[in-house]
Amino acid sequence: MLAAELLYDAKAILGEGPVWDTDKGELMWVDIERGELHFTRPETGTDRKMELGAKVGMAVPTKDGKILVALENGLAFIGDDGTPEIFADPEAGLPNNRFNDGKCAPDGRLWVGSMDMDYETNENAGSLYRLDADLTLTRCLTEITVSNGMAWAPDGRTMYYIDSPTYTVAAFDYELQNGRISRRRTIIEVPGEHGAPDGMSIDVEGMLWIAHWDGGNVS
Repeated sequence: MLAAELLYDAKAILGEGPVWDTDKGELMWVDIERGELHFTRPETGTDRKMELGAKVGMAVPTKDGKILVALENGLAFIGDDGTPEIFADPEAGLPNNRFNDGKCAPDGRLWVGSMDMDYETNENAGSLYRLDADLTLTRCLTEITVSNGMAWAPDGRTMYYIDSPTYTVAAFDYELQNGRISRRRTIIEVPGEHGAPDGMSIDVEGMLWIAHWDGGNVS
């Protein structure tokens, strides 16, 4: 069994979405409930943060040096001063929904999902969206309860996806030319005692690494 090492004792309420910024040599992550965007440097153990004023589900760096975040009230770019500039709010008519996890595909498209904040009562209220380079936002899946981890096979032609309360990992054929997904199938069923599948990544050998909510483990 592998051993985990504490990188930074953040005492986050709901820490999520780690993204390594190669150019800056720091780990970007969010504390959803506090509405904070963090930047942690492993070699020094130091951390700085931006307070965004709204719950934030995920963040990724962009080629032009900005940061794209998924807030409870829409997708936004963050400048150096930390002020969000919202450019899309596809669920403005669903005030109890917020964006949750998201990730960039190998082709550069951003995928991000939503959920109802009372998801245990209001199931299937979320969706999964694809954001193209021209900022066109497309709803690709509906009836999602807690949109969570995503990953792509090393060749980019298979997308893996988690809707946590299903306790499964789904796979889709992925078209790199246009970002379309098809042929959904279940490839992993998670036993309940392990905790719900949540965040997910993939290594160079195509092995999935899954963090389990309420399970305290990684599989």
